[in-house]
Amino acid sequence: MSGPWAQLMRDRAIVHVAGPASCGKTTFIESVLGSVDKLLIVARCVRDDTFRHVRETAPRTHPELQRYREAGASGAALFVFPQGDTSSDAFFMTELMQDYSQGVVLEGNNPLVYVDLAVFVAPPPAAGEKLFVRRKRDMAREKALGVDAIERLLRELDGVAAARKAPKPKAVEHWAIGDRYSGIEHAQLVVVNICEDSERVAGEQLAAELVRLRKEEELFKDVLGFRGSRVPITIVVADLAQPADPGRKKALARVRRAFCSGT
Repeated sequence: MSGPWAQLMRDRAIVHVAGPASCGKTTFIESVLGSVDKLLIVARCVRDDTFRHVRETAPRTHPELQRYREAGASGAALFVFPQGDTSSDAFFMTELMQDYSQGVVLEGNNPLVYVDLAVFVAPPPAAGEKLFVRRKRDMAREKALGVDAIERLLRELDGVAAARKAPKPKAVEHWAIGDRYSGIEHAQLVVVNICEDSERVAGEQLAAELVRLRKEEELFKDVLGFRGSRVPITIVVADLAQPADPGRKKALARVRRAFCSGT
């Protein structure tokens, strides 16, 4: 493929929408499809390590794919992939990605190394649920894995034996993200989806907690590490079912900017 079509294939922006089950990801994508004046294709991506190879399907009866199409997607497919470095290349070779489009939306697990905008749709926390939790790192296990790696690379058995005989380090506590919000730390846009006004206070508390991640040094170091970015992210609390909701409008405006800059 050459000429302007090939250029468009390379330049179209990709937006990834993640979040726990039943949090409103598909509803958010429906909103995107209805508010972005571009031809968009949507892939529902599922990581499944029982598969040896990637698989692309587009069943007409799949409920989420039906919702994408009815909301205005020019194409929709299900992409299942195992863990590995080849999933990114395989995704770009799918039939879906060969279709003409001006932007791509991914929902679910991310098979790509890079996307133009990472979105996380989050539910408000339940009573007693925390965004940041204390966990113990198994330093002895990490050291053992490191010794195994050295053994494989260097085969210096005497040195490895000495390392194995060294006292085992103790487990240490550190800050981590709660299981239901895993992945939120890498998002550039976070939408806390509330279904009724009574959830707004909890949603705003979650948003305030997330702001702390890039301001408090210990949280930043434990959760994001030296590769983390301090660039401020967009955080909104919104009822995605209400078109007039200000937070929803702000989130959709952020997505529109991503598609405009990408194409």
